[in-house]
Amino acid sequence: MSWIRMGSLGLGLGLWVVLGACNPPVPNPPPPPAETAILKRPSKSGAIAITGDDKYVVQINPENDSISIFRTSTEENIREFPVGKEPSAVVIHPDDKTAFVANREDGTVMKIAGINTDTPSLVGTVTVGSEPTGLALSPRGDKLAVAEFAEGRVSLWDTRTLREITSARIPNPRALAISNNGDQNDNDEKIVVTEFFGRPGPGPEASDNSRTGVVHILDMNLNESSTVLFEPVSPGNFVPTSTSPNQLASVAIAADKFYVTAIGASPDGVAKFNENVFPLVLVGKLNGTKLGVVSLADAIKAQTPAPRNFMADLIDLGLVGSDVFYFVGRGADAIQRAVFINTTTVTLGATVDNVFIPQINLIPNNDCQNPIGVVTPNDTSRLQKMFVNCWVSRKAAVVDLGKQKLVNTIASSAAPVGLEAQINRGRRFYFTGTGRWSNEVWSSCGSCHPDGLTDNITWRFGAGPRQSIDMSNTFSHGPGLPLQRILNWSAEREEISDFERNTRGVSGGVGAIVSSEVLDAASRLCLNPDPNQCDVNNQADPNKDFNGLKVQLGKPVQEIQDGIGSSPPSVKKDWDDITQFTKTIRPLKGRRFLDTGSVSRGRAIFSDPKLGNCATCHAGPLWTLSRLFFTPADPTNKDLANLDFTGPGHTKMIQAELTGQAGVAIAPAQVACVLRNLKTFGIPGDAAATDALEKKGVAGFPRAQGEFSGFNIPGLFGLQAGAPFLHHGQAKNLQELFGAPWNHQLAGNPVFTPSAQQLEDLTNFLLSIDGNTPPEDVPAGADKCPARFP
Repeated sequence: MSWIRMGSLGLGLGLWVVLGACNPPVPNPPPPPAETAILKRPSKSGAIAITGDDKYVVQINPENDSISIFRTSTEENIREFPVGKEPSAVVIHPDDKTAFVANREDGTVMKIAGINTDTPSLVGTVTVGSEPTGLALSPRGDKLAVAEFAEGRVSLWDTRTLREITSARIPNPRALAISNNGDQNDNDEKIVVTEFFGRPGPGPEASDNSRTGVVHILDMNLNESSTVLFEPVSPGNFVPTSTSPNQLASVAIAADKFYVTAIGASPDGVAKFNENVFPLVLVGKLNGTKLGVVSLADAIKAQTPAPRNFMADLIDLGLVGSDVFYFVGRGADAIQRAVFINTTTVTLGATVDNVFIPQINLIPNNDCQNPIGVVTPNDTSRLQKMFVNCWVSRKAAVVDLGKQKLVNTIASSAAPVGLEAQINRGRRFYFTGTGRWSNEVWSSCGSCHPDGLTDNITWRFGAGPRQSIDMSNTFSHGPGLPLQRILNWSAEREEISDFERNTRGVSGGVGAIVSSEVLDAASRLCLNPDPNQCDVNNQADPNKDFNGLKVQLGKPVQEIQDGIGSSPPSVKKDWDDITQFTKTIRPLKGRRFLDTGSVSRGRAIFSDPKLGNCATCHAGPLWTLSRLFFTPADPTNKDLANLDFTGPGHTKMIQAELTGQAGVAIAPAQVACVLRNLKTFGIPGDAAATDALEKKGVAGFPRAQGEFSGFNIPGLFGLQAGAPFLHHGQAKNLQELFGAPWNHQLAGNPVFTPSAQQLEDLTNFLLSIDGNTPPEDVPAGADKCPARFP
């Protein structure tokens, strides 16, 4: 803005004198803000950032609790600097000297000076809400916005004093961006915030219309300007006619528009790789206008020759100018270049030296595994390099924009060794959709379990509609050997390696229990105890029984992998690595800003047998009585299948659910002692809605499991972000869980009628639970399982 002081001109002075005879002089207007450096473009949260002069790149190293600083001209790591636990995002101040880092596990933000020198230093650390995942700076760098994922809050901070200015409640905020119109006034900018999980509706749970993506537009005081809703859309030329925006992981601003990456969820119908999840880009204007949704899957199918990479798990995006985008697929090990022709149409790839390059492959030699962030230069006339945070590889990748090719990788932190290396391999397998793990790179374990937790979607499986379970509830997190929960809502699996079925049957991958390294279905070892479902070499027959996957609680998959019994051993032991990684999946931290008195009262309600009596189901290290009490082995499982047990729907410890009709049972077999029937099957009092929701559409299964036996007790980790609840997601939040018709508080005490204050206290306690919360002791007689078998 130009400031013209009219009083300094002769004409202006004369007017002042004349007017002054009638009106007293007014004070001079306040001086304009001091001219200062501003950011070159809108700020966005991400796992990697670049200085405005394009000389330095800063990358977070989540597994090493550090950041690395790279010099772009020489492509070298000039310094690794320690930060807090599990850094999750970094932004760089317009002075090109100062970085801000969010530390997710610690719940802190650090200000670090001198990133352009050999001696960076920590200026200060502030405590923010639980699980900060996103940061963004105002153009002048005076204000820092923080997305506090598990706290359900966005906070705004003064970057000079490191004091909180204000905060606003937003459910599960994940990514942030702040606009930048290029002037010295930051007060007219907008903050764009994504809710990570789509809100329930407009359609029912387990339908392809079950979620609506939500983007908030805030002013610079965190007042809501508008809320942009992205309803379910068509994914394009695929079997599902609709898909629901979910996992809104990243956001960027170009001119007056915002762009958000999302994973479309289509949970109804067949559980199949190219019918369940779709990469989406949501587009809107900063004034709150929704412009449209781009299905990258549809564009890839139309514009990319087979075999295609369908960009599993969109996680970040970078821009060159205002219409050229680079989308990162964490599970795809690739970057998709896209040019926006209009708000709903993109042209993919690029032609270099008359050769069409559909996507940028980041793993020609396994160089950049599981990328989680990308940053493009501010000025491509001086730098033609794009940098990528290669999370699992612990490197930064350099991509030549002219060649559209990965040209170098730089170590960002020390490579793991020993058990840590095995865990890192498991992390790799868990979050990749490449190679043996998915057909055409559609999905990974992380597609339904982001961060190893949950996507909060109710998927329609053969056993019935099932909410994705937070996998931090799989193994205990306290001292001593980890305790494992029996797996899935129906308690029909006991090993992580059992999910070889999902790799083959849902993701369409070859799998990891194989007779050779060749990526071909013919290399699959058979997982079926029925020899008629296997060929003479114990290979899976793709024309029989879903590739020989009928083992369930029969012969353990681990024994098949290890070649125990008559089976030849698998040449791959990847499930051992995934199991070790799963043990490390950290529960979300409890909310920080809860009333401590309310939390304390809530715990008393939870544990008191005369009140909530919740420990009768939710006690022990996993906050559930569900536990693996035997070592899976062929003879042990057979003995359990003959062990008498009296419980709803069961007469044996391992048995298919009995319906009460002679000769009618609902397979597969379940571990009976961990099931509880709380009458949550279907929709109470509505048989037609129950049939629509719970009916199983596969021949031989008259109904979904759970009506007679109940469900496997879930753990209590992750409630800070874990809505909706129950196996079919019918309780949208904890208030609905404790209200009619579910009245879940009656599960522990059938005569407990809590007051509004008691329910608030109990809810606050549940939201405080994390891996550090001392668990409740198991009440006498509550656990129906043997202490150990045999």
